[in-house]
This record gives sequence, structure tokens and C-alpha cells, in this order.
Amino acid sequence: MSRVAYGEGVTAQMREDFLVKYGCSAYTDEILAYLVENLAFQRGIIEVGAGNGQWARALSDRYDEHIQKPEQREQIRKNFDFILPYDDKTSLPLSPQIYHKHTKPAALYFHPDVRTSDSANSMLRKWENRGRVLLLVYPPPGPMALETVKTYVNVCPERNDLVVYVGEGKGGANGNDELFDYWLNSGEWAVVKIMDVRPSPGGKGFEKMFVLKRVRTGEESV
Repeated sequence: MSRVAYGEGVTAQMREDFLVKYGCSAYTDEILAYLVENLAFQRGIIEVGAGNGQWARALSDRYDEHIQKPEQREQIRKNFDFILPYDDKTSLPLSPQIYHKHTKPAALYFHPDVRTSDSANSMLRKWENRGRVLLLVYPPPGPMALETVKTYVNVCPERNDLVVYVGEGKGGANGNDELFDYWLNSGEWAVVKIMDVRPSPGGKGFEKMFVLKRVRTGEESV
């Protein structure tokens, strides 16, 4: 059964260990460096569907390391949370009854403050979230990802213009066809970077990290 689900030689425990450290899809050092030091250093990130918060924790730790460099100290924003993770917590990949805040995996890999929200509209409308980069890591199949991206844009079209999507492409395990049609065919978005994620045990995943920038119309740019 494990061979069918996860790949040759991969046990259920190996898969769970991967989920504990990374979540459903795994970052790399190159991804963390790019997101923290290049793409979002001054803007910050809002993550919707953060799960147990593994990406948020890794990005937060990387940001804290980066701002300790002497050349970065003048650019530090005071009282600034680099990443604000949200999840409705109805279908977490790892049970909070087993992996609660007092366990070693939570202490090592989970973000300590994944905020609970069941409304993308209410969380994205908060002033502290405007202008941030939107991060979607392995969103569930269905309309959630598309609805979140559209809400992100509609709330603040002049500032909300960068989405980082980590997942499979059209026809894969994440989002729906309408999401990819919107990005590819609406004329509003351009893919500016694609990066490989860390392979999962067994190598059965097909996800990558895509960075998409919204192309503003002339009217919006005035």
C-alpha cells in the first residue's frame, strides 16, 4: 500500500516525517533566500491555507537571520511581522491532538501563531495585510485558491499584485482549471519566476513554486 501511495521504498512513517518538517510541499534553501531576501523583504507575506505553519516558520526564521546582517539593519521595519499565516484549521495535514504545541515537532517546525480565519475576505481586508505578497502552498482542489487570489486583488488592486503559488499545474492536485485559466488567459498576470521545490519521498509529486505578478492596466497605473 505504501509503495502505491508514496513510491518505491517509502514508508508511511517517512511520509509523515516529511509532512512534519515541511507540510504537503517542501521548500528549499534557495526558495527561502529568494522569498526573504529578494521578493518580499520590504513587503512581507500573507499566507492563506498555512496548515500547521511549516513554511511560515521557515520563512520567519530565515527573515530573523537575514536582518541580523549589519548591512540590513537600516532597512529593518520596526514591529513588523514578516509573515502572517492564516488557516481555517478544519483539515490540517497533521492532527493538532497529536502534534500539539507542547510536542517537539511543533517546537521545531510549526509557526507558533497560525491565525484562525474561515473568511479570505475578512483577513485580506485587514490593513496590515494590504500590499503583502500572497503565498498559497499546496492549496486544496476546488475553488479556494481562485477565490483567494481574486479577493486579494479586489481588496487592494493598486498594491496587491504578487502571488507565490506552490503546487501542481493544471489538471493536478491543487486548485481547479478555472484558477489556471484565470492566470494564463485573463491577460492580467505574468509568470516571473519558477523554482523547483524539494522532492518528496518517492518523488511522486509534480509541484513547483510559481511567482506571478499582476500586470496593471494603464488606468490603474495613473
